Amino acid sequence: MIGAFHQGEAALVAPFEHSLRLWGTLFGWMMFGDLSDRWTIMGALVLVTAGLYVLDGERQLARAAT
Repeated sequence: MIGAFHQGEAALVAPFEHSLRLWGTLFGWMMFGDLSDRWTIMGALVLVTAGLYVLDGERQLARAAT
């Protein structure tokens, strides 16, 4: 991921970094039977919501610029 951030734009690489959290949770459950607690899930939801909010704002700015 460090190399990806070095090579590409953060706006393009960040969604892949967030997907690592999902894969980590899935593999943790499959291999170790470990499930995230409610605080971790709530924190992840905050991150996803904030990302979608920023994405929507960027799309509106791009539409207004054209």
